[in-house]
Amino acid sequence: METTIVNKQLLVNRFTRASETYDNTATVQRLIASKMMSLIQENCYIPQSRILEVGCGTGIFSRMLLEKLHPKQALLNDICDMRASLSDLLSEQIEFAMGDAEVY
Repeated sequence: METTIVNKQLLVNRFTRASETYDNTATVQRLIASKMMSLIQENCYIPQSRILEVGCGTGIFSRMLLEKLHPKQALLNDICDMRASLSDLLSEQIEFAMGDAEVY
């Protein structure tokens, strides 16, 4: 199996540059997020009071999770600084932590 090495700084630079217009063109991502939310609702029988989302991006899936599951606490993570895109969500109960999830 061939290993692909990701240039994470290039990824951060490109995604950060595109973050302001990303939601307008993220049709496939929105469909995938909807499918994932359906699968969670169909298969998660125990209410979750805390949620961790790794790679939250601009918050497309985050918003679905928060709206449908109503957790008491949520930690949203991304390798890029997405606080501006997530500002409407962030509070004492919903936090953002920037960092590379592969490092933690």
